[in-house]
Formats: sequence, structure tokens, C-alpha cells
Amino acid sequence: MVTAFKMLQVGVGAICLMALPISHAVYMIEHRSEHHTRGIAPAGTLVVALATEDGLVVCADKRTYDYMRGDLDNAVKIRKLGPAALLSSTGSPTFYDIVTNRLSGQQSLRLAFDADAVAAEYFVTHEFNNSEPFWKGLAGRLVSAFQAYVGARPFAYWPETGNPPDNALFQLAIFFLDDSKHLQATFVRFGYIKVSPPSITVSAIHELPTTFERVKPMVLGNLAVWEELKLGDDKRFNDIRSEAQLMRFVRDKPAVNTVTTNAALTFAHRLITVTSQRTHLLENTTFHVGPTTDCALLSKRDGFQWLNAQGPSK
Repeated sequence: MVTAFKMLQVGVGAICLMALPISHAVYMIEHRSEHHTRGIAPAGTLVVALATEDGLVVCADKRTYDYMRGDLDNAVKIRKLGPAALLSSTGSPTFYDIVTNRLSGQQSLRLAFDADAVAAEYFVTHEFNNSEPFWKGLAGRLVSAFQAYVGARPFAYWPETGNPPDNALFQLAIFFLDDSKHLQATFVRFGYIKVSPPSITVSAIHELPTTFERVKPMVLGNLAVWEELKLGDDKRFNDIRSEAQLMRFVRDKPAVNTVTTNAALTFAHRLITVTSQRTHLLENTTFHVGPTTDCALLSKRDGFQWLNAQGPSK
């Protein structure tokens, strides 16, 4: 196995590269009444994060797609990691086994790997500190959990190589408040090449507090509509470009103290809705973004809070 961990601190330029020795463990599954076939990974996500005068607003759509169940709008893609930390992921962080009952022939899905759950469990069992050993430990836990997943299955059933340019299978976006109530973020990218043994590289890109001094939306996932609004000239989007509340954050970088939580909510909801409605105009994909959202606030005063359309949930 080829496994490595890299950490890049944005704004500082310090890069640390180290090998993670992970043992190769193989686990076999035997179910006399069931038959397992190639797994599937639900896909389709848009995550929007905006700094505000109160803290950080993070919204994510609720849709997943797979060929067995089609579009579903019931996923919660934001996960609380502690009093002042949250996680949202993009790519393929979740894999299900397709299980066929040998007696009835009925197929169902069984969760086999969940990177979000692995990260959440790590945060529960390890005291959080924004240090290289903490992030290296998280990387090692993700690698060992993924290795157990692929090791229990024939090579033909392993996930395909991750997406270019770095073969990323998934990315975990972890937002948190430090001890001084400053916003920070770490993006953990899980690179994977389908070879035997698997080649895995985990990198952590760290955003410093200065990143959040001006409001520059962090948009993750399906970026087709976002890039069109920022850089394109497709006339089919001219009506969207006339929306001042949306375009304020597309074109400008307002000061954080001028942006309310409700303004950030309005922007995030609208961007996700427009992406859901118009991505098909720009690309032909079955991985859809849904129109409904979950939102949370990392409040500088109160920490993690779920939000509804009007603000913090009661």
C-alpha cells in the first residue's frame, strides 16, 4: 500500500509530508441467507459556507442519487462535531452494499463505509486541538476504515479511482471556532487509486482566520452554476444575475460586520435552489443537487446551532 499524509497551511506555506504505516487487514463477509454484489455510492451535493457578523453559516442540499433509489431528498449533510465544530462532505464519502435476499430475491442497501461517521467518532474519542498530530490521527483513522471496507470485498467491487487532478474520492470540510473564537477551516481530501494494494493519499488544507475577514463564499460540490454566475455569460442566467441579494456575494467581498445571518441564509438557500433548477442547462449529469436544505451556524457566542429559514432554531 502507498499511503501518505500532507498538510498545507494556507497563508503560511508550510508543507509537511509524512508516511502513515497502515497494516493491510483483510476481512471476509459470509451471509448464508444473503448475496452481496458491487456497492454503490450516492452522489450529488452542494455546500455553501459564508462568514457573517455572528459567525459562520453553512448550508447543504439534502439530495442524494443512486441508480437503485433515484433522487432522495432526506439526507442531512451537515454533522455537528462538538460545541463549536461541524463537518460537511462532498464527493463519495459513503458506500452501500447491495444485498440480495437469496429466498425472496429482494434487494436492499446496507451501509458499508461512511467517512462522515468515521470523522465524527474520531472527534468524540479524541480531544480536539488544531495540531498536526490531531489531523494526522484523523487521516490514519479514515485510511484504516477505508482499508477495512475494501479489504472485505473482491478487487472488482472496489470503488473506482477518485476524481482528477488528485484522485480525490471525497473531501471533508471541517469548520470550527478556535479558543479565541476565530473561525477556521480544514479541508481533508482523501485521494485513492484503485490498485492492489490501494494507493491512498490524505491531504489537509488549512484555512487561517484571515480567510474569514471578508465574506467570500466557500462553495463545494457541484460548481457548474456557481462558476457560470461568477465567470460565464450564458443569457439563460441573466435573470439570476439581476438578483441583488444573490449577486452581492458573487461579485463582491463585503466586510463580515455588514453581513447578517439572515442575509447569508438567503444567499445560500437561493444558490442551492438555482443550482437544483438549472444545472441541467450546463451539464448532463444524473448527480443532481436538491432544492431543499439544512443550515447551521457556528456562532461566536453560542457555538453550533441549527438554523431554520428565519434564523437559529428554537
